[in-house]
Amino acid sequence: MESFYGYIGSSSAAAQISTVRKLIKQDPDAALTHIQEAEHLTYDLRRELTDLIQELGPAALEDKGLASAVREYSDDWSRQNEIKVEVRIQSERSLPLELEQAVFRILQEALANAARHSQASNLEISLVYTKQDITCTIKDDGIGFNHDTEQPGFGLRSMQERANALGGAFAIESSPGNGTSLSFTLPLKFSPEIEKETSE
Repeated sequence: MESFYGYIGSSSAAAQISTVRKLIKQDPDAALTHIQEAEHLTYDLRRELTDLIQELGPAALEDKGLASAVREYSDDWSRQNEIKVEVRIQSERSLPLELEQAVFRILQEALANAARHSQASNLEISLVYTKQDITCTIKDDGIGFNHDTEQPGFGLRSMQERANALGGAFAIESSPGNGTSLSFTLPLKFSPEIEKETSE
């Protein structure tokens, strides 16, 4: 069913682009409307595909836990993208599976985004556990971008939406030539198991 909807989404986006080609000279304003619609369709499709691909993550989490899964995934990602990765983990502890899944999926999206855009040689991942929350930071030495003037792309918006939906915080620091630092913090309070543990 998901692949059917993915096909519909991609076909609709292609139809919008085809319309743009016909209108671009005759009616630029109408063409812009179709471009925006194609962007929305592409964004929705990308979110669906990302979710489908990332369904592979939880199985590893159940067997190994978040820290081990992050180390293993980052090693594979490093080899595939020829970017050196250093993983730092502070105060590691066991967390409920649903929280580990949330962290892992946002991390996957961040690494995919870095692979597409950063042109980095080195990347650092840090996981910091506290009694109240968990913070993940991904920092690269790539080309960076002007965060004040450039609108965030699909990937960054997707990560921010996922973190915000869980009551978390999401932040980006970047400038041209100085790489990008992305961090998100998810509270533990959304999990009854963690809430009980931290109150004892």
